[in-house]
Amino acid sequence: MEVRQMIKQIFSTDGKLYALLSTMVQILELNVLMVLFSLPLVTIGASISAAYSVCRRMRREGDVAVWREFVREFRRGFAKPTGLWAMLLTAGIAMVLGFQELQNLTNSFTPLMLLILAAYGVILMAATYMFMLPAYFTMSVGEIIRGSFSLALQHLLPSMACVVVTIVLMGGLPVFAPRLLLVWLLFAPALCVWINVLILEPILLEHVAQSRPAASHGTTPRTEPTRMKADIES
Repeated sequence: MEVRQMIKQIFSTDGKLYALLSTMVQILELNVLMVLFSLPLVTIGASISAAYSVCRRMRREGDVAVWREFVREFRRGFAKPTGLWAMLLTAGIAMVLGFQELQNLTNSFTPLMLLILAAYGVILMAATYMFMLPAYFTMSVGEIIRGSFSLALQHLLPSMACVVVTIVLMGGLPVFAPRLLLVWLLFAPALCVWINVLILEPILLEHVAQSRPAASHGTTPRTEPTRMKADIES
């Protein structure tokens, strides 16, 4: 009787197994959408930002209409993440070219190269927040950039963890575990977003809670992203 009850609990729609399988299916669906909507390349930023919005809602509500939510967020927030993606891509290319040029000129590793690598690491950490913040707050592009760098430096360990997860899943897995290539194709981009949300959402929710009192001063809190309080940039 106890075994039968345990089996019922495992396979119940309220059980952990069902919740896990449901999350996996939603991540798979989200991954397909991310890949499709990133094909023009210039829309990669908007696709990533929309995926963060979907994962935020998944964390809050469980089962969501992934397709409908993704398309809605992609259209709603297209301009800002697309502009941010263009700036990050330009900065990244410039830094890589500068690093290579210095390497060719000096034929050795110089302190300036170390400084470039450190700056690149900070940019990578901040980039995670840049596409995630619009899912939680209503902000201008300037506020997103300042807030992203501020959060990355305030919370170094979780920010570094997100960068490591992204590098391992997006770069390391297909190279060092080619047998998992199919799994990588089906899950990797959306899984990166999901893990980043698991790591960073507690940090952002603290700022959401701090932003609530601002409602009495003219900022109306919503179930959708709320305006970030100014102290996040300090």
